[in-house]
Amino acid sequence: MYQAKEAGRDAFAFFTSAMNTEVWRRLELETALRHAVKNGEFVLHYQPKVQIDSGQVVGLEALLRWTARFRPGSPSEFVYSLEESGLIVDVGRWAIAAACEQSGLEPARDRPGQVSVNVSERQFLRGDLEGDVLLALDTYEVRPSA
Repeated sequence: MYQAKEAGRDAFAFFTSAMNTEVWRRLELETALRHAVKNGEFVLHYQPKVQIDSGQVVGLEALLRWTARFRPGSPSEFVYSLEESGLIVDVGRWAIAAACEQSGLEPARDRPGQVSVNVSERQFLRGDLEGDVLLALDTYEVRPSA
């Protein structure tokens, strides 16, 4: 089905053993991600945002990483699966809260610049992004400007 959809309208595809392998891999990945969400297997790593002309660090970007035994090829692979399964809303909510919690800790509280958290389009459409951000800022006493 995925092969035919990717090929465009009015397409068809023969089911092959390679396709079967891919279907099972996607299923295993989604099952592992559901387990990861339930058991808190995600962490945030921070990448500096640098102003090119001055070389000054002006902020940090939070990057989602998965600390599981099951390892997809890259973060983009498991993020894609989170998107496809709809789990991205819960993980995005967690990432916003975790970034605020970590930003509210000393010595991070006085760090220059802002912390950025990427959010999914699904969070805008299906979640309560504004409410999630306001709750996290309030809970962890983080300035909105941070």
